[in-house]
Amino acid sequence: MDEDEEEEGGGGRRAAPARFVRCLYAVGFLDLFGVSMVVPLMNHHIKSLGASHTVAGIIGSLYGVMQLFSSTFVVSSNTVFQSI
Repeated sequence: MDEDEEEEGGGGRRAAPARFVRCLYAVGFLDLFGVSMVVPLMNHHIKSLGASHTVAGIIGSLYGVMQLFSSTFVVSSNTVFQSI
């Protein structure tokens, strides 16, 4: 009887991380899907405000540049805070 209880407890502990990973995948997908819907429309909106093609391209490329630098900062700060 003790062995059955241990097996059930072990299965319950594994179910929570699997559910978390599925939730993480869903959030990541929704984030990328939302960005892929907004960034292409942003170029058209910027041009409708009267900006030139060059300015619209620079503003559109700022997303990638900001993601490059912010991801480096987020990963390094995560490492620092995780060790505390």
